[in-house]
Amino acid sequence: MKINKRVSIQLAAVTIAVGLTTATVQAATIDWGSGAQNITGDSDVSTAGTLVDAFALGDSDISAPTVNGVTFVPFVFPDPSYSNPNTATSGNYNFTENEVNGLLAAYSGLGTGSGAFTSLSASYQNLLAYGGGSTTSDTLALTMGGLTIGQTYEFEWWNNNSSFSESFNEYYNLNTTGSAGNAVSLDSNDGSNAGTLGQFAIGTFTADATSQEIDFNGITAGADDPMLNAFQLRDTTPTPAPEPSTLALAAMGGLSLLRFRRRQHSTR
Repeated sequence: MKINKRVSIQLAAVTIAVGLTTATVQAATIDWGSGAQNITGDSDVSTAGTLVDAFALGDSDISAPTVNGVTFVPFVFPDPSYSNPNTATSGNYNFTENEVNGLLAAYSGLGTGSGAFTSLSASYQNLLAYGGGSTTSDTLALTMGGLTIGQTYEFEWWNNNSSFSESFNEYYNLNTTGSAGNAVSLDSNDGSNAGTLGQFAIGTFTADATSQEIDFNGITAGADDPMLNAFQLRDTTPTPAPEPSTLALAAMGGLSLLRFRRRQHSTR
């Protein structure tokens, strides 16, 4: 049976179009700038540009702490259980554990009553005492939607476990690598002692799609489970400078107003 050549071409075009629409959209590459930075105080929380969203991860007990003027809305993860789901969603944001046997889990008690942790503000302590992560060291994927293509964004995240104890961390190290083209690795406890602090990182990217994925993994496979205490997304797109013609019109308007006032003064 002969197949019409025109029909064949049309079928090929449809096949290509379907393939293009089902292809995975690659995330924009994130520039992590200064890399991992040690947690020191409220000023760690960036206020650059305009806040899009900020979340505090944890169980149902997590509040909405405000640190450096930024309020972190609760993003509730399930309490640890063998029947946990492998996905959690809040608005335009979704966490998914990609391992077949991996599950999401909430962390609490990541703060302590001693050491450098107690020097932080009460709100910052609250933010860093909870977290959300995975029960395995495999990929924990965060997908952020609602982005505007061409806009520049800043993504900041925290990894802290100040309650470090040898028995706890032997099985539940929370050191985490975040990656999207480039990678940055955060140590959840920079001194491996109770009371010492973890780290945070700030990255920037230009959206090339309406969504962006960032993957989190335990630094040491089989030993570290990925975990975030909190994250925020900010729009840092530069404000365009006024057109020269606009500036000229504004200047002319100012001169006209000045002349008008002078005439009024001279007629009095």
